[in-house]
Amino acid sequence: FFFQAEDGIRDTSVTGVQTCALPICNKAVDRADCWSGKGGVNSAKDYLTNPSVQESVQDQLTAQNYKTLLASGVITPASPPEHVAGVLAVAHNQGAGGAIRWAKTGEGRDGFGTPASLYYAAGRYAVINKVSYG
Repeated sequence: FFFQAEDGIRDTSVTGVQTCALPICNKAVDRADCWSGKGGVNSAKDYLTNPSVQESVQDQLTAQNYKTLLASGVITPASPPEHVAGVLAVAHNQGAGGAIRWAKTGEGRDGFGTPASLYYAAGRYAVINKVSYG
C-alpha cells in the first residue's frame, strides 16, 4: 500500500514512526535524519529534486508503521486489505501511535482538524476501488 504525503511531522508526543518523507512540508525537509545519505541525497535541495528517494523513504516509513500496527494488534495478518489500508492511511497522517489511539478510541484529528476516520475511509476506498496514484 502506498500513500502520498499530507502534512508532515507529527508532534513529539505521538508515539511510533513519524512521517517525514514529505517534500511539501518545511518541517519534513528540515528532518535530514529521514533522508540524508539515501540515494546520494545530502541536502534538502537534493531531497526535493529526487522523487525516487522521497518514495523510498515513504515506503520504509509505511513498512515501519505496518510492523508497529501488527505488534499492537490493531491489524493482523488476517485483516482485510481494505482495513489495513485504512489504518495505514491514519498512521501515515498521525503516526502509528495516533492510528493505534484512533483504533482504540475512535478519536483523532490532524493539525487541520480533519478526523482520522476520513483518512481511514480514503485508505479503504483506494483498495476497494483499486485506485492508483502516480
